[in-house]
Amino acid sequence: MTWAPFLVRPPALTQRQWRVLLLLAAASVFDRYDLGILQLALPYIRESLDITEGQLSSLAALIKLGALLSFIIMLAADRWGRRDTLIVVVLGYTLLTGATAFAASPFAFVALQLLARAFITAEVLLAAVIIAEEFPAAKRGWGIGALLALSTMGGGLAALLFSMIDVLPFGWRTLYVIGLVPLLFIAWLRRRMPETDRFAQRQAAARGDGLKAVLRPAARLASDYPERLAAVAGLIFLFNFAGGAAFFLDPSYLQEKHGWQPWQVSVLLTSAGVGGLFASTLTGILGDQIGRKRVLAVCGAVLPLAIIAFYSGSGVVVLAVLWAAMALAALGVSVTMLTVGAEIFPTSYRSTVSGARTVSGTLGTALGLAAHGALYGVIGSQWTAISLLAVLMLASPLLVVYGLPEGSGKILEEVAPER
Repeated sequence: MTWAPFLVRPPALTQRQWRVLLLLAAASVFDRYDLGILQLALPYIRESLDITEGQLSSLAALIKLGALLSFIIMLAADRWGRRDTLIVVVLGYTLLTGATAFAASPFAFVALQLLARAFITAEVLLAAVIIAEEFPAAKRGWGIGALLALSTMGGGLAALLFSMIDVLPFGWRTLYVIGLVPLLFIAWLRRRMPETDRFAQRQAAARGDGLKAVLRPAARLASDYPERLAAVAGLIFLFNFAGGAAFFLDPSYLQEKHGWQPWQVSVLLTSAGVGGLFASTLTGILGDQIGRKRVLAVCGAVLPLAIIAFYSGSGVVVLAVLWAAMALAALGVSVTMLTVGAEIFPTSYRSTVSGARTVSGTLGTALGLAAHGALYGVIGSQWTAISLLAVLMLASPLLVVYGLPEGSGKILEEVAPER
């Protein structure tokens, strides 16, 4: 496709599959935008709302906890449908992002972003579930990689607008007002987005409409595939606990430790984002061809080494190269974990288990940020504390090799039959 060369030789898909992919990508662009603004504009937000440096990690941890609420949303998706839940999710994160522009205190800002994080997290997970259920077995990795590549444009938009933060009226608040744009997209999404065939067939076979039926997917999480659930939850927790602070504070590190200007951070993120467009799709293709476990084990080993090198490095070129290595390894982990999580559990609770994974990851991030704050208080360096936490991630390849099944190239019902 000449308009999107980063999709790297797209497979032969039906018109419906292309429509689903592009609709999901459009829905994902502005959740990535919201996440990007929070990360990039953090120093400006902190100054504007009188947030001290010592409070930063704690407030970030509170915002991350909002993702815990996505479990409820994903539970609803297994009962009332992927399509309708997606529409509610897009509406939710759009309104909350716009409302953040008017936050007058740290409490209001954290409360709005906490709730927004619940809807944003649910959108990412739900999009991966829909791709897994709609795409052919041999192309699931490509589909999820392509989705993340397309949604990366939201981060690029955030980086572009952030470079003008010093001249925009009302500064960071204007960036959040722009987040209201998806309101124009919701009616179109409602008309064009189909329900997945797998969910529709499963719903027709399901029995009961009461609370017991609604909670049934949650009850089955630990009973049907407990080893898989433990392995996936453990990996998600480990990656987020050991790496959460590294990927939350990297723009602050470049600006505060090395004196980078906002435009320099924007150039780095935009340039790397272009490479990430290709890397997302290529990671998905690689997982389809050689297996998810191999890709995940390698990326999980490279990531902590790249984090430690980045937060110990100096010099514009060296830092840019190390940041790119760190970002690409994290992207490999993200694409592969999304694909694995969506394909190794049955349709009847595929969304719910995605929410459960998020609970584990959110707790990992929150505890990791809290641990970072505690280490900072002891050793006096935010950046050394990040490197110490990253060491823990070196255990991830063992969990991958011994805890996960291989699902690449297999139909979903073969990887995870209903029990």
